[in-house]
Amino acid sequence: KEFSDVIEYLEGTLSGKVNKVTVSDLLTTSPAALVQGAYGVSPTMQRYMKAQSVAAGGDDQGLNSMNQAVMEINPNHPIVKDLERMVKSGEKYSEETKNF
Repeated sequence: KEFSDVIEYLEGTLSGKVNKVTVSDLLTTSPAALVQGAYGVSPTMQRYMKAQSVAAGGDDQGLNSMNQAVMEINPNHPIVKDLERMVKSGEKYSEETKNF
């Protein structure tokens, strides 16, 4: 994989926030997009289920990890190319890369 370093870096950085990171050939102008998983629950349904759980006196901790999005990156976008350059040059732990 050409962007395996970037994928590994983003999955580590966004751990707990996204389910996985993939390279997309559908994106043309955006550097990245968050999409629902194939069997995911819609955000509206997730909010409804969370409200029901809280109203019933239960905790909503299990619902937060239930429906994590998939991040798709555009390999042709300059931002993704710059991020790849930064990660491959060993700058992956620098504050500049984290803020990028």
